[in-house]
Amino acid sequence: MAMGVVCLRFKFRPTREMEEVLRKVKVMEQRAVNWLVANKKTSLNSVHHTLYFPLRQQFPELHSHWVTSALKTATSIVHAFNKRKRKGQVKRPRLKKPFVTLSPHLFKVSFEGKWLKVTIFKSANDLEPIVRWFKPHHKYRRLLDRWKAGECTLGQITLTESSVSIPLKFPDPPTYQPSGDRRGCVLPAGSQGTMWRRSTLPAGGVEKFPSLSWLGQGFVGNPCCPSSGGMVMGFAVRHHDGKLRSLSTA
Repeated sequence: MAMGVVCLRFKFRPTREMEEVLRKVKVMEQRAVNWLVANKKTSLNSVHHTLYFPLRQQFPELHSHWVTSALKTATSIVHAFNKRKRKGQVKRPRLKKPFVTLSPHLFKVSFEGKWLKVTIFKSANDLEPIVRWFKPHHKYRRLLDRWKAGECTLGQITLTESSVSIPLKFPDPPTYQPSGDRRGCVLPAGSQGTMWRRSTLPAGGVEKFPSLSWLGQGFVGNPCCPSSGGMVMGFAVRHHDGKLRSLSTA
């Protein structure tokens, strides 16, 4: 089964500890968003160079990667704001509910049997991290089993006050590569559509002629393709309706 990225979302009851951490994250993100919009910047390097150390001094109890994660999330918020701005929606971005995409240094995910354990570290040497236990349903369990088997990788989780989203990244399916060394030929005069000629590229590529209305002309009675050495091996036509049709050889 071909899959790209599958996101597993789990909900939990908000706690005071989680709300306190995300309240600080919201302050950092809103400050970074305001700075990016005011200075018309969109790069992470610029906001990191300006705000990283002031935010570290403001929240020294948090892990340094909380600041980095907040700045990255703020950058993505500004990118989305600029996209809406080009569409005519110019309302200044304001965070209503805090959320953050965590750095891999801030969380740990483990799956044993029927239970999923998510550990979130508040500081560098956190002896009492935030731990959440979840019991996935059968569909999520199958995906997590594939993750444990090494069929996919774990992405960066997104955390809110009452939910956690865990992305599983599956490899892209292999691209179809045609085999063989066959060459197509031009069409008879009057044919419409787009012709595809099988070339002798090493990867079995396909060469496309941009037009057919003139390619077929001049070959009536001698429909051999010039590049095929005078031997007709087949016709293939991609019509304007999107369907691929083959024609009989001469």
